[in-house]
Amino acid sequence: AGTATPSVDGGVSWSTGVPICSYGTHVNTTIDLRSLYGNLHGLDVVDGMELQRGPGEVGANVTVFTPKGTTQAKLCSGRGHCDYKTGSCMCLFQTTPNVDIKRRFESSDGNGNAGSKGDCGYAAVEGRKCPGGLTNPDDPFSLETCHGNGFCDNSTYTCRCSSGYMGADCSERTCPYGVSWFDAVQGCGHAHLTKRECSGQGACERAGGTCQCSPGFTGAACDRVACDDDCNGRGTCEPLWKLGREAIVNGEAKEYAYGNPDPNQNGKDTWDRDMFQSCLCDGFSPEKHRQGPSSTYISGIYVDEPRVLGYHGHACEKALCPFGDDPSTEGVNEKQTVGCSITSGTFTLTFRDQTTAAIAFDATASAVQSALSSLNTIDSVTVTLNGAGACDATPSGFVVEFTGNPGDLPPLVSSPAFAVTETVKGTREFIECSGRGVCATGDGALAGACKCDWFYMSSDGNGGRGTRRDCGRYDEFMQANGYFTT
Repeated sequence: AGTATPSVDGGVSWSTGVPICSYGTHVNTTIDLRSLYGNLHGLDVVDGMELQRGPGEVGANVTVFTPKGTTQAKLCSGRGHCDYKTGSCMCLFQTTPNVDIKRRFESSDGNGNAGSKGDCGYAAVEGRKCPGGLTNPDDPFSLETCHGNGFCDNSTYTCRCSSGYMGADCSERTCPYGVSWFDAVQGCGHAHLTKRECSGQGACERAGGTCQCSPGFTGAACDRVACDDDCNGRGTCEPLWKLGREAIVNGEAKEYAYGNPDPNQNGKDTWDRDMFQSCLCDGFSPEKHRQGPSSTYISGIYVDEPRVLGYHGHACEKALCPFGDDPSTEGVNEKQTVGCSITSGTFTLTFRDQTTAAIAFDATASAVQSALSSLNTIDSVTVTLNGAGACDATPSGFVVEFTGNPGDLPPLVSSPAFAVTETVKGTREFIECSGRGVCATGDGALAGACKCDWFYMSSDGNGGRGTRRDCGRYDEFMQANGYFTT
């Protein structure tokens, strides 16, 4: 036989006529957890609870049956207001003008008696009317039960608040709920399923029902990560799914799907689809946009070319400088062969999401080259025809050599569709300031400008002198260094 002494806050009640464990008789023991509310986890049997009559003889075992608890845990027992700064309850207390106490609740033991839980769970003077208050602080006649934001349950004299309101007298507003940032795992691959007020990363301002988010979080329910410094006004703060949709790979738009628009369909891998955010910086793709200041003097000549001053960094705090090839390393230009055979009409060519004007089927090499050079995504090309015209001769087709776009490039796309083959893979570098200068990443007139090393200057993208401002031209006779210098 044996007995046990529980250590549960508020105590437990026992119902048994003999010791809890006995091999002589069948014993039923009821344990009532009086101060733990709701449907609780079942009691676990420790060490198997096997009773033995003698060495090696199993005499009895224990079966635990746990009925579902239906009590409710309420803030301040639903009989007071929480002071969120101190974490203490301010219990309901009401008197008449004659100082007759009509209602008074105090700290309980968790089971309806006076105690030290600080929870307003003990009715020192039981109320016979629901609490309420003035709906207009300036009008003494605007007193309404439950502040007009709910109705009175006369069986318990407690307020049942309307949606959006809470508190013992329905005087407080609730705040928006969002997926909890921190949540207990609910099974293999199942977490972040619980919704909490202000997503668990903010404090609810009860007077107006708005979330005061913790640093680094934003949104009505504090359900999104805030972007640092609001991207410095040089980009937009976007969620993960939007960033996937705006991706650019090798100068071409690539849309990647991330998660499901229905939040209930997002599992363990994409629960954060709308919650994590990052900056989508202006002009962030150097392959797609020419980088650098819009106008300047280069080699003594004023140059005004369309340029995009792009930015990068987690808060778009850094300016991007022009990219180019290091002229002191080896590499070759990309060459692509367009195979076409049409005897009338026109065709177009697309490179990095930009498309030429219509090109005649029998166009000359210079006409094809001019059409391609008009694209902002192409710096310079040379075109060589296989026959007399672009597509009307035998053999037909033409070769495009990218003289101003270093690196391994995406293929041209034609309409109608022609076969495009990479004849020579581009191996020249495409790096900021051509690896021969320092980028001015800060603010000011020189933001996005390369300060070239000695003997390096602005190039044409193919090793010659030009207007790219990229430090991609080597000149052993140059006597100065500076920003995209002569």
